[in-house]
Amino acid sequence: MYCPKCGKETADGSIFCQACGEKLISSNELIINREEDSAVIGFVLGILSFFLSWTLIIPIFGLVFSNKGMKSKKRSLAFAGKVLSIVALSSWIIIGSIFLFLTGSIAISNEISKKNTETKTEMTPNIIKKNLNWHTTLGIIETKTNDKVPKKVLINMIVGYNENEIKTGQSITSMKDEIIQKVKNHINEKKAIELKSEDEVLLKVELKKLINAIIFPNEIQEILLQQLEVGE
Repeated sequence: MYCPKCGKETADGSIFCQACGEKLISSNELIINREEDSAVIGFVLGILSFFLSWTLIIPIFGLVFSNKGMKSKKRSLAFAGKVLSIVALSSWIIIGSIFLFLTGSIAISNEISKKNTETKTEMTPNIIKKNLNWHTTLGIIETKTNDKVPKKVLINMIVGYNENEIKTGQSITSMKDEIIQKVKNHINEKKAIELKSEDEVLLKVELKKLINAIIFPNEIQEILLQQLEVGE
């Protein structure tokens, strides 16, 4: 081994340097000192992590140093640091889980609220969508599908247009018979399987385009289907 002060080589196991008299530290003592230092560092980090668990990295290092110091004479400090670090990590996990749960619950609640709002909008258009006038005089239109065995279809729709566009309402009234006939023809080209509830969005787009072509240059903004029944 070599003296850390003068660098002279001395016999292994020597307590003092034979050249300068410096006290020598053996490798075992060095390991012991490091373990004791780890115990103290682990304890300090354990205390810090208990108050700063949200940082996450502090309790992790506290746990690492505490484990290193468990074999030293200061194992009681290391054990205390280990416990504090584990408690801090556990609290971080619990708080994180609660945060994720609350975030998920709020997202689900917002989605449900959004769907309820959309449903209410569909059911009460003249209340929610005050910027539209609603034409309700087309009545129930009866037609048939294009199946091998045609099925009876009943459709009752109302159309919405901008409230300041009076001519649009007048056009719908004057061309009512043509609109009804076009709707009948359009439905008559479809199979019953194409008139399921999940296909209503596409059907409304098609009917809106059809009616706007009839009343051009006037234009409706929306169609709501109050009734769409397909016979068995």
